[in-house]
Amino acid sequence: MSIFIEYFDVLQVSPAARIVAWRFGPTNDDLSQVKVDVLRSYSPTEAFAKIRTVAYPQTYLRDSEVNLRDHWRGANYKLVVTLGGQTVLSTEAAGLRGAGISNPAREIIRQIDIDLSFSGSPAMVYLKRKGARCPLCWDPVLKKSTRSACPSCYATSYDGGYYQPILTLVNFQPEVRTDQPDITRRQEAQTSAKMAGFPETRPGDLIYEVNMGTRWRISAISPSEMERTLTVQELTIVLLNPGDIEHKLPIPDGLEYVILPHHTRAKKTATDIAHDRDKDPIERVEIWR
Repeated sequence: MSIFIEYFDVLQVSPAARIVAWRFGPTNDDLSQVKVDVLRSYSPTEAFAKIRTVAYPQTYLRDSEVNLRDHWRGANYKLVVTLGGQTVLSTEAAGLRGAGISNPAREIIRQIDIDLSFSGSPAMVYLKRKGARCPLCWDPVLKKSTRSACPSCYATSYDGGYYQPILTLVNFQPEVRTDQPDITRRQEAQTSAKMAGFPETRPGDLIYEVNMGTRWRISAISPSEMERTLTVQELTIVLLNPGDIEHKLPIPDGLEYVILPHHTRAKKTATDIAHDRDKDPIERVEIWR
């Protein structure tokens, strides 16, 4: 029987530390040579770095170096299991509460996913980076950024600015439009939006609305939980000003124009579209592939 992990969770044990715990399932393999590399990232999809290697029979790690001062950005963990120097298993990322999601919470998440599959629009979420400061604009003596529109960190003061975007579905509401008659007259747009619990966002993150080509900044979040599992996020978002440096954030390669009938999200073949062209309104939709 091959080596596998039947339990993997992340627990908060103090205001300054977390426990990463796991348990191996039944196996006939010798576990005495097993080692587990524990990786951590503040993004759920990338930039994981090893923080420690744990040898069997220990099956937990106390992480006292995690940044818990930022309550809006959670740390994510992965496990890489090696046997005799060879990697035999790598887990999916897990945040606080790990994979310990109850069945009622799973059902709520499923219902929200179904709702967004009909009412949502494709969007890419840019999570703001944490960690190393920007080498171009950060002054270590003054401890502040010296450029208001830095092209390296996109005005975040952190190296790289944002993680690679994560594709999801977001239900955007019509925006509230206001006119600001100040020295430089501006037309501001603010609205609300709803998205699922993944990825977990925080104020300052960006959303790129794919079909419209517009970029929004998250200004406030009202999350909902079921048994401490994040299920849905109600967002307040503000349209970026035309001159904001965040407009220079690159859009990943791989976006293609795909013809879809106006009232459905189901993909159709070119033959189906040719038959439907005379009876269904057609729109051009950018999707991620």
